[in-house]
Amino acid sequence: MLYTSTIRYRGELRSLDITVKSAGSFGKHFAPTWAMVMGYKKTGDSVLYREQYRDILEHNYVHVKHLADVARSEDIVLKCYCKAGDFCHRVILALYVQDIFKIEYGGEV
Repeated sequence: MLYTSTIRYRGELRSLDITVKSAGSFGKHFAPTWAMVMGYKKTGDSVLYREQYRDILEHNYVHVKHLADVARSEDIVLKCYCKAGDFCHRVILALYVQDIFKIEYGGEV
């Protein structure tokens, strides 16, 4: 199962930083670009952001599939710097994996 949380999550579940700022090598495959982040902050255009982020996910499909495979056997928390409840790519990713690979999204923790 997939969950989402802020970068401060320190719970028992395995977590994955998916930010452009601090993600590790695997998490970088799911990070937006700086241009996307700054563009969204400037315009608030969530439609454009979703389209650009979906392109990133489709380009990194093999890594998304690997994430789904791991999530089949253990719970994973997708983390970034956005506040809970704000428009955020961690939720877009969780819902994408849920839709494509039928991995349940359990919401914010």
